[in-house]
Amino acid sequence: MKSILKRFDIRVIVAVVATISCVVILSDFLIFRFTYQAQLEGTRNQLKTIAQTAALLIDTARIDQIPLDMQGMHTPSYDYVDDQLKKIKVANPQIEYIYILKKVDSSNIWRFVVDAEAQGTQGQHFYPGNTYDAGRFPQMLMGFNERH
Repeated sequence: MKSILKRFDIRVIVAVVATISCVVILSDFLIFRFTYQAQLEGTRNQLKTIAQTAALLIDTARIDQIPLDMQGMHTPSYDYVDDQLKKIKVANPQIEYIYILKKVDSSNIWRFVVDAEAQGTQGQHFYPGNTYDAGRFPQMLMGFNERH
């Protein structure tokens, strides 16, 4: 066995195979990373477009009329906005959760206005006024302050 590894031609073959293997592994990694980033960016752009379109469909005056407490769920404005969100969700099956949050002060704690998740389903339903810590998501905070 040792005499085979001492042969020059065998060492060259082993070196070439090892080099090709490293190049293939590195190129596969780079292709995977590029594809993953492209898919992530595509999904991000798609969700941004859905959010922008949804923002045009929902009457902000009705959002402002919803009190941020449990009684807010029993207002016509809540029903209207909830219905609009559910229609958007049905039209975009890739959306699992859809809701509206409101920034009420300078902190990173935002408040739910409408959560279109049906009550009593497996997911958690949030009521008007329930808090949400947006500080855990810096991109979300940035998105609030930017206009695209």
